[in-house]
Amino acid sequence: MLRNQRQIVTVPMNHSLQKTPDVDNVFSLLEKNGLSGTWLLEDGGLHVQFTEGASRLHGRGTGKVRFSREEWHDLYTPAGMENLEVMLGELANGSAPAAIEVEIRGRGEGACSRHVHMIGQRHPELPGVLIGACFERSCCNEFEARERVLESKVDATDFFWRNTIDRLQVGLWDWDFQSGRVIRSPFWRKLLDDPDEPLDTWTTDWERRIHPDDLPACIEDIQAHFAGHSDVCNLEYRLLNRTGEYVWVQDRSRVIEWDECGQPSRIVGIYLDIGQEVSIRQNLAERDRQFQAVFNSMFQFVGMLKPDGSVLECNHAVYEMTGLPQGHMHGVPLWEGVWWKNDQVQCDVKQWVCRAAAGEFVRHEVDIIDRNGIPHRVDFSIKPVYGANGEIRWLVTEGRHLNPAAPVESLAPVAVNPVEISDYHHGTVLLVDMNCTILSVTPAFSELIGYSEEELLRMNFVEITHPDDLGLDQGYVDGMLSGDCDYYSMEKRLVSKHGDVVPVDMEVTVLRRSNGSLLHMLKRIRDLRPAWHEQTLRRY
Repeated sequence: MLRNQRQIVTVPMNHSLQKTPDVDNVFSLLEKNGLSGTWLLEDGGLHVQFTEGASRLHGRGTGKVRFSREEWHDLYTPAGMENLEVMLGELANGSAPAAIEVEIRGRGEGACSRHVHMIGQRHPELPGVLIGACFERSCCNEFEARERVLESKVDATDFFWRNTIDRLQVGLWDWDFQSGRVIRSPFWRKLLDDPDEPLDTWTTDWERRIHPDDLPACIEDIQAHFAGHSDVCNLEYRLLNRTGEYVWVQDRSRVIEWDECGQPSRIVGIYLDIGQEVSIRQNLAERDRQFQAVFNSMFQFVGMLKPDGSVLECNHAVYEMTGLPQGHMHGVPLWEGVWWKNDQVQCDVKQWVCRAAAGEFVRHEVDIIDRNGIPHRVDFSIKPVYGANGEIRWLVTEGRHLNPAAPVESLAPVAVNPVEISDYHHGTVLLVDMNCTILSVTPAFSELIGYSEEELLRMNFVEITHPDDLGLDQGYVDGMLSGDCDYYSMEKRLVSKHGDVVPVDMEVTVLRRSNGSLLHMLKRIRDLRPAWHEQTLRRY
């Protein structure tokens, strides 16, 4: 009598084995490698049928084998037979599949036993029939070995990437919106110089560490990314580390998951330590400020040109001399500057630029005209500057006053009528050329008309003149062109940026070169709106 043996309740089969499903077809996939097979317990549990794979696994050849219940038991060691009966009892009394491990007896003298896994379940269509599979434990061992190899490869790959990312000084982070937690790579600790810093933190930890001056802009950029205004959120900010110092970080992130309401639910990103880069940028900016300070403190006229002669930069002395707004000459060919005495000098300057662009150092004495029409004799030079590869990168121009100034009788300026040039920087004044292009404005005029200085410098005075008043001062302009007058005043209407009509009293003074050609028109404006308002009140 077997211990723990249970009575199997089965229903006798009333059909022959020919009606039994073909076990080889049902479980053929399990036997491809010869280490597995299937079995079927029939005839009320009295006989078991093995497939070729099961027969081979039990050392019974390659053909199908049919055993009685007792013969089946004898294939296993006592412990294995006991386990088998327990499983069969569980299958007879329940519907869930069962699995065991049994040991097959070795056949012949000195034969070794073999451990196999047995699984079984009720037949889904035939009542009282049990079916199952058996396979050698080495299959599982081989599978586990393969899994271990695969896991080792995964671990090696993961180590490779983690090690590579760490060496590249790159950190990774993953923000879960629902929990508010952020998972970061170990580089986070290195960045903060804190080996005990947790890698699983809250978003509030980030907000606490970020520099207060950087937080508003970062939040604004993140919200813009959440709203779909940018594909990638690219931030630069400072983080407080363990020692109380701030480190510069570049943070690039992107939303990768959205919830059912279309809201971000997960965002991932990378962060870099850009402290050294920021330091280099700050040093370059400081050097640029130093250069500008020296460049603009020179009394002589200095400029930098492209090889084609277009102006890259002029120092303050040039703009103070001409009265042009700062930066007005940027991109303009040097020979088109308003300070040259006449057209012939402009042609000469153009030729000198071409010679300097070919590698020649050019130097001449030349006459220039300041914004008051006063002539100056200067020692003018153009010097090529070479790059690392020997090519000419820039041209540097310099104009030095010659003292005493060489008087040039033909350049004597025409006296300026009532408006004093010294009032220019203090009143409501603008400077225009003879085509009415606005060259410079005072803050008071910009405030009066509602346009910024930058906007006005891209406009023509005609654009801010009331359409009905465009022809009022044409006679005066014609008189200036003919040389009959250099000053006039009149009332006219301007139009502000917001469309309001601005009545003004306008005094216009023309500045000429000594040869009589027109240089600029200086317009001083007085706002007449208070007077108009007072007249309106008197009517009522």
